[in-house]
Amino acid sequence: MLESNEMSQRTSAPLMKRTSFKVLVVIETAVIGFIALGLFGMLIERYETARDTIAERTVIARASEVYIAILSATPPTATATNTSTATRTSTPTKTSTPTTTFTPKPSTTPTLTSAPTLPRDTATPRNTATPRDTSTPRNTTAPVDTALPPTPRPTDSPSVAWKNITSCGTIDSSGSYRLLNDVSANGECISIKASYVILDCFRNAVRGTNFAGHGIAIRKFGLFNSQTPGYVEVRNCRVSGFRDGIYAEAGDHLVIRDNETSHNYDDVDPATKFGKFLGMTDGSGIRLNNVTSSQVLNNTTTNQAIGIDIRYSNGISVRSNTASQNSAWGINFLRTQNSEAVGNTTADNVRKCTWGAGTIGWGCDAGGIVIQDGSNGITVARNQVIGRNGNGVFIKAHALPCGSNNAILGNTITGVYYNAVELGFCTGNRINDNQIRDGLDGIWLGYAHDTEIRGNTISGMRNHGIISGNSYGNTVTGNQIISSNEGLYFFGEEYDRSAFSWLPPGDYKSHDNCLCGNTLQSNAIAVHLQDSTRNQVTNNTYVGNARTFLVQGNSDGNNLQGYDWRSPAEKLFVAFRDFGR
Repeated sequence: MLESNEMSQRTSAPLMKRTSFKVLVVIETAVIGFIALGLFGMLIERYETARDTIAERTVIARASEVYIAILSATPPTATATNTSTATRTSTPTKTSTPTTTFTPKPSTTPTLTSAPTLPRDTATPRNTATPRDTSTPRNTTAPVDTALPPTPRPTDSPSVAWKNITSCGTIDSSGSYRLLNDVSANGECISIKASYVILDCFRNAVRGTNFAGHGIAIRKFGLFNSQTPGYVEVRNCRVSGFRDGIYAEAGDHLVIRDNETSHNYDDVDPATKFGKFLGMTDGSGIRLNNVTSSQVLNNTTTNQAIGIDIRYSNGISVRSNTASQNSAWGINFLRTQNSEAVGNTTADNVRKCTWGAGTIGWGCDAGGIVIQDGSNGITVARNQVIGRNGNGVFIKAHALPCGSNNAILGNTITGVYYNAVELGFCTGNRINDNQIRDGLDGIWLGYAHDTEIRGNTISGMRNHGIISGNSYGNTVTGNQIISSNEGLYFFGEEYDRSAFSWLPPGDYKSHDNCLCGNTLQSNAIAVHLQDSTRNQVTNNTYVGNARTFLVQGNSDGNNLQGYDWRSPAEKLFVAFRDFGR
């Protein structure tokens, strides 16, 4: 019996082991299966999250790309003017998915005061010839239509969910955000530290209390702020009371549109508009620093130092904005390349200051559109530069060569205190097909060469239609200069070369300019040359000028077609001789 039991146990032991092994295999297989299913589910969840994030970012990027596409379009060109051919060919222009967080800040409501209406006082002129009154009426020809076609607007995808904002704070993840109410801050209010962001204020106000910080700031982010935000759009915001209304520390493919940024920091007295003579200043409605391939569209920016301030940037399009009643500049480009200001309105950008001789007056190097400190390849086209701007379009330098290869095309510039267009220390700029009326000087250039001034209509200048000092190799052709004190005035004067040590090498005297194929009508003096040599003054049409030529000082090598070089005594002698015959 014992032997039978032992035999049975020996027989059942392997069977139990085999059964246990099968059960273990089944359990392990089930566990592995559950783990695999869990991993697969997690992968599916992450895939769906990534897909949704990509879809959301794609919608935002596509919305912005509608605007950015304008940058790839052909730049605006001036309409050709039907004029006589110049005797010398002009020098060509050179070509050169995290969790959304929003940190609230305490807020207070500021009290805003409106800026005073700009008085229209008489300007204090620069050291230029005393203007002479003429009885000939000014030109009343209507300017050409410079309206731009409407700018396309993107539409938001209904699949994008809005994330609501009700207070100041930081946006640090991608998405579409909407401001539900007015907000205020003593310092920076809304900071954007992410890419692929749309911020729509829905016309709600962002107010500052002491002109400090920025109302809305687009900032670098990531480890050591190493990431530059891209595809960020800010729209429909009303920003006031800050150092800068909307500010970008850096960015790529930004769109700033349909905002009202007014009554931000200004360095002048708000009651009198009195401030310093302009070198450089700060305080703006919109400011972009170190930004590329971006657009500023259809904004209204008034009553601060600078309306729209673009610095150290490339490929910026400033279109269809109103930048008026600022104390320094309506639109400012500083050390910026390959950008444009097209179809904007800038009016009454001016301040009062103490001039060098102690005289207090309006002007002070303020202006409608300013291109400063080596900004190159800027197109300024089809803008309305109207009202009492200090200057109209101003290419300016601060102890640096000013911008080259810029184009000022098809603008209407009227009523400036001083110069409708001014540039100095520049080369290769074009000033073509502009309508210029009622200022001190129409086009002023100094220490400039290889400039093309073509097809402009200039009328009613108190001093000069076109004035040029110490400039050479410029082509002035196809212009109409009407009812001004002097039509064309080109002069040379001695200067201290060490004071302009930053100028490129060159003979900065007045010589070898082509003043050809222009129409000069009803001016006190049509052409005035003083110590200006080897110029071609040919194929011009003179109608009803009080005097055609005034030539003073060194006039060696000039070709003045139609000019009588005889002395007054010789002319009188010939007149008596011919009368006796």
